[in-house]
Amino acid sequence: MRGRKGGDNLRRVGRLGKVGLAASLALLVGCQGREVSGYLDDHIVDGGAADRFIFDDDFDPNKPPAPDAGGLCGNEIIPTLTEPPNLYFVIDRSGSMADIINGRSKYSSLETALVDLVRRMGSRARVGATLFPAYDANESCLTGEEVFKTTLGDPLSYAAAGENGPVTSGFAQAIHRKPRGGTPTGATLEDILPKLVKLEGDTYVILATDGGPNCNPKAQCSALTCIPNIEQLPNCQENLRNCCTPEAYGRINCLDSTRTLHAVEDLAQAGIKTYVIGLPGAAGDRGTEIYAWLLDQMAILGQTARNGTPKYFAVSQMSELREVLETIGAEIIATCDFTLAEAPEDPGMVNVYFDQEVVPQDPENGWDWTGPDSLSLRGEACRTVKSGAVLQVQIVVGCPTEQPK
Repeated sequence: MRGRKGGDNLRRVGRLGKVGLAASLALLVGCQGREVSGYLDDHIVDGGAADRFIFDDDFDPNKPPAPDAGGLCGNEIIPTLTEPPNLYFVIDRSGSMADIINGRSKYSSLETALVDLVRRMGSRARVGATLFPAYDANESCLTGEEVFKTTLGDPLSYAAAGENGPVTSGFAQAIHRKPRGGTPTGATLEDILPKLVKLEGDTYVILATDGGPNCNPKAQCSALTCIPNIEQLPNCQENLRNCCTPEAYGRINCLDSTRTLHAVEDLAQAGIKTYVIGLPGAAGDRGTEIYAWLLDQMAILGQTARNGTPKYFAVSQMSELREVLETIGAEIIATCDFTLAEAPEDPGMVNVYFDQEVVPQDPENGWDWTGPDSLSLRGEACRTVKSGAVLQVQIVVGCPTEQPK
């Protein structure tokens, strides 16, 4: 995975089953009203008050059905008290992202998947983005630039209509750039830290890259950690020759692992986790798999390491990107602890639903009250939501509480 399209010598370093995003919780009471939240294109319901819209009594085929259409009791939605998390995308736009896979550049495929995620998350998250390197016609290694300031997503009624709202459209326009240059990952992660620590609520970095970091003019390396040697570029196949000397490709092409790992660790110490997505190489090129050890360590230090191997989110086919991003989104948005905007009058007439399936009140593997206006999912129920397998979670008032059988 190599950077190119420029007059310098800089060289570029460089899955999952169908998963839906867990929806915001909604409390449904009574059976009189017809006020409901908008469904996403994949039938995710948002319980946020800002996303509600009113149905007339006449049926409109262009609007989603009321929540009780599936057999649930009640349809007056009261939002829960939640703070949308901040999802901050750090996006590799280096030269090798222009490589074509299945008829599209890697960067174009990544753009599409990111915009799709932002649209479907809607107001359940705030989103921001930095692209690296920053664009300059004469410079390949500038620290990344913020192109989209962290902003609350659109009401989900836009996604229900199959449209991009103003926030999603702005995000799409902001990240639509031509790939060029190297991979100043470490410098970019250092640069975003002061911005991110000022944000309210929980913040997560989602880093998508197709190679290892470079662009540090102060870096020093042997042939073992020189990118042209690692990628076996012309005249660099022999590890006995260090191709990162001034007379060859230069120190700017040393693998900038130490600085990058320190930057990820600093983010984690500030309470900001980093998800790492590694993209594949085009036909005949190596992808991020040759830097798997480094991306694994970034995921570990970023406190998002996956079980098994690899620890980071390794994408082998660009078609997997949407599902990978869905999985990350579900993990961030899904929660097992909920505070209701108001306490139900009769706790014995409350049920929790995962999609259309009722969940028993069970302190071991179901749910239980933690206060008059709060509850938690326990055991297997919590694990199910955290996996992203649940499209919508609802609390319904009006029927006797389901007990374990």
